[in-house]
Amino acid sequence: MKTKLNWLEVILLAAPLLALAFYWNELPARVPTHWNLRGQIDSWGNKTPGISSFPLPPSG
Repeated sequence: MKTKLNWLEVILLAAPLLALAFYWNELPARVPTHWNLRGQIDSWGNKTPGISSFPLPPSG
């Protein structure tokens, strides 16, 4: 049972990363990085640092 749960964790963690790799070239070069209280974008950034700093949930 524990092994099945470990594989499920791996799949759930890998799926978003695989989707990101698949759609990487379709992402715009500039991505929003911050929104104000009205929901308007007030800060933009390059996609590479923004995506690389995307927090991954802890596993285990």
